[in-house]
Amino acid sequence: TNLLGNAIKFTDRGSVRILLHLEHGGGAPLYRIDVIDSGIGIAADKLGSIFEAFVQADTSVTRRFGGTGLGLSISRRFARALGGDIVVSSVPGQGSTFAIGVACGPLDGVAMLNPGQVLEAETARLAATEQAHWQFPAGQRVLVVDDGPENRELIRLVLEECGVAVDQAENGKVGMDMALAGDHGIVLMDMQMPVMDGYMATRLLRSQGYARPILALTAHAMKGFEQQVAEAGCSGYLTKPVDIDRLLAAVADALGGRLASNADRAAATPQAAPVAAPTPIPTPALALAPAPALVPAPGPAPHAALPPLVSRLANRPRLHSSIRKFTSRLASQLDAMDTAWQAGDLAELAALAHWLKGAAGTVGYDAFTEPSAELEEHIAEADSAAITASLQALRGLQARIVEPESPADQLNDIKAST
Repeated sequence: TNLLGNAIKFTDRGSVRILLHLEHGGGAPLYRIDVIDSGIGIAADKLGSIFEAFVQADTSVTRRFGGTGLGLSISRRFARALGGDIVVSSVPGQGSTFAIGVACGPLDGVAMLNPGQVLEAETARLAATEQAHWQFPAGQRVLVVDDGPENRELIRLVLEECGVAVDQAENGKVGMDMALAGDHGIVLMDMQMPVMDGYMATRLLRSQGYARPILALTAHAMKGFEQQVAEAGCSGYLTKPVDIDRLLAAVADALGGRLASNADRAAATPQAAPVAAPTPIPTPALALAPAPALVPAPGPAPHAALPPLVSRLANRPRLHSSIRKFTSRLASQLDAMDTAWQAGDLAELAALAHWLKGAAGTVGYDAFTEPSAELEEHIAEADSAAITASLQALRGLQARIVEPESPADQLNDIKAST
C-alpha cells in the first residue's frame, strides 16, 4: 500500500498499474508485484538513497507532497524479512517502476488460479456478501461515544439497520453518565474527545464497577496503543476510518449476533481445482527496464484531469444522508482550518485535521485520510511550507467530491427522462 500510495501521489496524469505474477529464477520462486506509474520520476543519482530512513528524492517534493521519508525504508525491510527485496527503475518526467519480490516457498501441489477463475469466484463471493446480513437478539442497545457527529450518525444507521438500538454521546463525561444509567450491551468509545477523553471515561467506568465491553475507537493506532487502551480498561479497539464489516463483527461478538447468509449461493461459489505443479511463467528477473515514455494527452491542466471522488459507501442508499452531512460540513471545516492557520492556532488546526482524518474515511472519502494524517505531522513539526501545501491539497480534494444523489434529485432525474 505504501508503494501504491506513493505512485498515486506523484502521478498527476496518466496511469498507475499493478502487475502480479510468479517469477521462476535459478533459486526459489518469488511472488513479484510491479507498481508502475507515469508520474514525476526519480533522478538516477537519487535512486540509491530513497530507501534510507528520513530521506526523500527531492526537498521540493517534501514541500509539495509531504511525508516523512520512512515509507520506502520500512517497505524494503518488510520485503527482505519475507525473503525478497524491492528494486526501482525510473526516468524523470516519465515515471517509475517499483518491483517487490517476496519468497513464496515450495509450490509443489499448490493450486494455481487463472484470472478468469479469480474473477468468477470473487464475483460470486461479493454477490453472496451483499445478500448476507447480521442478526442480533431482540432488545439490544449500543452506546456510541464520539465527538464526531458523522461517526455517530454512520454507526447509528448501520446498527439500526440490523435491529440494534443506538444511544449517542458527544464526549466522555456524557458517555460515562449514560453508560452508568443505561443498559447497553457494548460501549463504542472514541479515545480523543473534548471535556473528557475516552481513556479517562473508561478508567472511571471501570473504577465504578462497570463490566460491559468497551471498544475503543481511534485514528492513532500507533505502537503501544493496544497496551494503553487495555490499561485504561478497554476490551479491544477499532481503527478509524471505521470499517463497517469489522464494526459489525465486533458488536456481534459482544451481543451474540450472527451472520446469516444465502447458503445456496455460498455453496455455489466456484472453487479452484488443484494441479500437480505450477506452470512456469516466463518473466524477466527482478531487474527492471525504465518506465516507457508517456505521450501527454491533450486537454486542460493536470489538476483538471483528476478523477472525481466518489464515496465507497455510495452504493448503500441508507448511508447517503451521512455522506451528504459530511460534505455539507466540509467546506466550513476547511475554512476553519485556514482561519486557525492564519491565526497561528496550531492546536485548533491539529484538532480539525484529526477530525477530518477520521470523519472523511468513515463516510467513504478515503482520499482525505493520508493527507490529513500528514497535515498532523507537519503541524507537530511546525513546518510552515508543508502545512500550507497540505491545506491546498485538501482543498483540491474537496473540489473533486461527488455527492450521492438525494431522493429529490433522483425523482427529478426520473421526471426529466419521461
